[in-house]
Amino acid sequence: MIQFVAEADLSFFRRVAWPEKKQSSGFTLVELMIAFSLALLTIILASYAFSQATNTAEYTSKKQIMQDLSNKLLRLIRKDVRSSTEAFISPDGIRLKIFQLTQAGMPESQEVLYLFKETGVERIEENQRKEFPFPLFLRKDDYWSIDVFQSAPAGSGFYLEIFAVDAYGKELIRLKERLIKIDITNP
Repeated sequence: MIQFVAEADLSFFRRVAWPEKKQSSGFTLVELMIAFSLALLTIILASYAFSQATNTAEYTSKKQIMQDLSNKLLRLIRKDVRSSTEAFISPDGIRLKIFQLTQAGMPESQEVLYLFKETGVERIEENQRKEFPFPLFLRKDDYWSIDVFQSAPAGSGFYLEIFAVDAYGKELIRLKERLIKIDITNP
C-alpha cells in the first residue's frame, strides 16, 4: 500500500506543468478583425458620400453653365432676329441680314452667321467672332445637341432647341425657343 504524505510540497510540479496565466494588455485577433472591419466600413461609406457629393456638385455646375451659355446665345439670336430683314435657316446654322447703326448713327446692312458645330455655336459678324463652347464644359460621355427646325403649320415658325444629358442620363438642359413666327393664315 502506498501512503501519501499530506505535508509533501507539490508546488514545484504545478509551476512547471501548468504555469499561471498572466494578464495581457494586448488585443485578441477577433477584436482586431472587428475593429478593422468597422474602420473599413466607415471608410467605404465616407468615400461613397464624398463621391455622391462630388457628382452632385459637378452635375449642378454643368447644368448652370449650360443654362448660362444658352441664355447668352438666345439673347444674341433674339436681338439679331428682331433687327433682321432676311433670314436663312438650315440645320447647320442661321444666316441673318441685319441692320445696325454705325458710329455715325447711319443704318448699315450686315450679315450675321450662326454656325452649329460639334465644338459649339459660333457667331460670325464681319470681323468679329464669338464662340459658345457647349461641349467644352461636358465630359466625353455626355451628349449635347442644337437644332433649328420648323414646326407644324398650327404653330408655324422656326424653333431653336438645345438639349444636353450627362453620362448617367440626367438631363442638363432642354430648351426650345421660337425664333421666327410665320403667319400662314393671311395670304
